[in-house]
Amino acid sequence: MNEKPRVLVTGVGGRSIGHQILHALLLTENGYDITAVDADPFSFGLYQVSKRYLVPPAGDPAYIEAIVALVRSGRIQAVIPGTEAELFVLAEHRERNEAAGCVLLANPLPVVRLCSDKRQLAEWLTANRYGTPRTVTKSDWRRLVADVGFPVVAKPTTNTGGSRNVGLLFNEGEIEQYLDINAGMDVLFQE
Repeated sequence: MNEKPRVLVTGVGGRSIGHQILHALLLTENGYDITAVDADPFSFGLYQVSKRYLVPPAGDPAYIEAIVALVRSGRIQAVIPGTEAELFVLAEHRERNEAAGCVLLANPLPVVRLCSDKRQLAEWLTANRYGTPRTVTKSDWRRLVADVGFPVVAKPTTNTGGSRNVGLLFNEGEIEQYLDINAGMDVLFQE
């Protein structure tokens, strides 16, 4: 009898990418031997599988040790990061899981860093001739609106956890309000 692939999914809270990954794995026909981890004991995904563990938050120095220990004890074959914070830590310490015989299903750290900064990514994509929406800094939003009109998309450049603080703005008043609310953030605007 073939053994099911052993995977560990991190960050399995109810609205996380990790929970969505967990849900998809649970829907597969042949299934996986799934271990779910989260820092929050109330994370919904922990209660959908029998192998569940609490781990320190990704920013805690003990986080990577906890993951590597679970990889070793559970003979985990693949780790799938479910949050942006965990993605960074796991990508930074990729060799620790690989030394334990496990594959990290994530891009290399330089790619993770590039893709986590929306401004740098837009510049890289444009420089490499990928079709991208026109993107400007917050100081150039008036020029963008004059050229492409409304609506425009506004978003922080970093630390968004996906789409947090993203806005679809339909007039100058909404842009000014968005800038006031997000005054401490580096934001960009796109057509």
